[in-house]
Amino acid sequence: KGPVFKATHSTSRTRASAALAMMQTLTDAPIKLQCVVASACAASGMWHEAREILWSIHIAAVIEKKRESKVIANNLDQGSAIAELPKLHRSLLKLCARSGNVTAALWYVDTIQDLNEKMERGRSKTAASNSELSDPTNILSAWDSNITSVSLPTHGIGMAGEDWKLLMIAASKSAHWKVCLGTLPFIQPFVEATHPRHAAKEKGMAPSMKSLNREYEKLSRSLTAAVLAFEVRSQYAWAIRAIDDWLQWSGRRPAREATFSACRILASRGVGSEVVSLVNKVLQIPDRSRRRKISRPTYGKSYEMAVYTEAITALYNYGLYESADELYVNAISEGFLPFAFIDETANSQLKLDLHGMNRAIAHSAVRVSLQHLVQSKTIDKVQRDILIVTGRGRKSKQHLRPVLRPDVQQMLVEEFYPPLSSSSIPKNLGALLISKSDANAWIEHQEEQKNVRFLAVADLLKTFSTGSRLTKLLSQRLKRFPPSSD
Repeated sequence: KGPVFKATHSTSRTRASAALAMMQTLTDAPIKLQCVVASACAASGMWHEAREILWSIHIAAVIEKKRESKVIANNLDQGSAIAELPKLHRSLLKLCARSGNVTAALWYVDTIQDLNEKMERGRSKTAASNSELSDPTNILSAWDSNITSVSLPTHGIGMAGEDWKLLMIAASKSAHWKVCLGTLPFIQPFVEATHPRHAAKEKGMAPSMKSLNREYEKLSRSLTAAVLAFEVRSQYAWAIRAIDDWLQWSGRRPAREATFSACRILASRGVGSEVVSLVNKVLQIPDRSRRRKISRPTYGKSYEMAVYTEAITALYNYGLYESADELYVNAISEGFLPFAFIDETANSQLKLDLHGMNRAIAHSAVRVSLQHLVQSKTIDKVQRDILIVTGRGRKSKQHLRPVLRPDVQQMLVEEFYPPLSSSSIPKNLGALLISKSDANAWIEHQEEQKNVRFLAVADLLKTFSTGSRLTKLLSQRLKRFPPSSD
């Protein structure tokens, strides 16, 4: 399970061994049969046997290439080795990605690349064939719209975009971050081919934005695999570099799981400002998916809400509360998170509603709301207790056991000075009351601290304006470094 790859079936090792033994008794086994047995061997963990079958099919493909030079262009014969190999390559790499066996994946990639080099030797213009991969136009024209697999070319049997993606998934599952890092340049031309600038401007022309979006959605999981491997190995610099390069290649937002992982990496390093910068950079890119706009954003449907939620949670988990508050303010100003400022009810009571928030967002909501209460200067003194609605815990993992209430009570005591004591409401486990005396004492303390800061700044400006401090600094420097007689 997970956002990278999901297993759908498994094969018995005993049956795969029996099928291999039966195939070896045949003098000239059909290519299709060899492909099925090779996939069965790989699915049951018999990686060496699958590679040996792959080698034999590659030899048959080279022989076919020598016999008929146009067999690749006219590959309608599904029994030929060249026609069956791309599907077999994809199947073997999928099985490697499913099991997380990066060693076997590298074997197959090396074998595939070796065969592709042999097939390319027959061309008269080798330089031109080597430059095809770097041209996004050639990649776009090579896609077969009748095949659901990503970037499966209509000519050639080398590594395609999804093949490189599967290699990165296998490397990510085994935490081989260097393999992921080295594979990114190979997948770059396929990602660049999905850039919105390649979309046809006229309706009915190819490629359409819809087809580019579909290809990008499938290739985007390779970045997720790479960043997850970087997170496991604490390679935060490479994670940020990979996302920056991806934004430049694709001109699109990265997959949300990749952004979540990068935020966790930066938060673990204690650089909250870089988390804020990353979120702002990602969300500045326009959404190219052309999905219907939703009136009320949800975590599952709104990319922005999911990114803000996970970034604030990561900052909260590592104690970077100021950066979390900054992101919360940005999110509520754009309408992607619930607006939770203190409002005055009909009976002149101040109320803060935290319904639908997790711990991290509720933490920022309380901090921002109370600071807004002081900075707005609309209220000099609180006349009644402040009501904080935390919910009864109906949607929590432990049914009817409130999660926010104990956290909010602990935060009010530990993070505010003077501490803000709170009490429960009788027969209502989903709300708290902050006493008006504690609230007024905290507001007065905040005003005093504000005045102290203003006086300190004024005193500093006064010393600079009179020139006494500047003269003192110059005289001290002249004593330490007297001017030369020259």
